[in-house]
Amino acid sequence: MKKYSLLLLLSILVLPIIGKDCSSDYDCSTSQKCIKTGYDFNGICADVLDQYGNKQYTYTPNPKSINGNDGRGDCRYDTDCNYLFKCYKARTYDQYGYCIKK
Repeated sequence: MKKYSLLLLLSILVLPIIGKDCSSDYDCSTSQKCIKTGYDFNGICADVLDQYGNKQYTYTPNPKSINGNDGRGDCRYDTDCNYLFKCYKARTYDQYGYCIKK
């Protein structure tokens, strides 16, 4: 697992704004990524951040995002993420999640 993988911002206050449904990175706005958990084919759009929590404006959509998720994310536990982030899992039974800003 990459220690400094792409980090994502999901906030309850802005989730309705950036939480648009997506099936790939191409469905999201510029510098956003389609986050899919488990083995899902659909997810939500989220901002891409660096390890310090700064928004990255140079993210290029990943052509592999069109396929379903492989079940792997950035983390399994909060300790897998930078101290500014926590491990977000869409469902309690998901084994992997994504590092998001606290």
